[in-house]
Amino acid sequence: MTTFADHIATAVRVHVDEPWRDRAACKGQGRVMDPPREQIQAARALGAERALWLKAKRLCWQCDVSDECLRWALSLPAREAHIGVCGGLTYEERLRLRRRQGALAALKKKESA
Repeated sequence: MTTFADHIATAVRVHVDEPWRDRAACKGQGRVMDPPREQIQAARALGAERALWLKAKRLCWQCDVSDECLRWALSLPAREAHIGVCGGLTYEERLRLRRRQGALAALKKKESA
């Protein structure tokens, strides 16, 4: 079973090879962008999960490389992409985006056949 630490290690390893990462607004912000699972669960229980993610998303909204970050996050295999906010989207939001992209691609393929 892949642990949360494994996901972070993968993210860090891949980030090292991404030159845009040095210009990211979140550089050095640590757990703001990817809070511990326990903190997310506690915020969810209190109905404050949205506020927790909003803090991270604000950094993305002012970031010059958020598009590159989102492309990077979407390029990861789903099992390795379970990290906090990337390109202004949470993991769950990126999953929904992937599903929509897949549905659109299938529709285009069906229309062209």
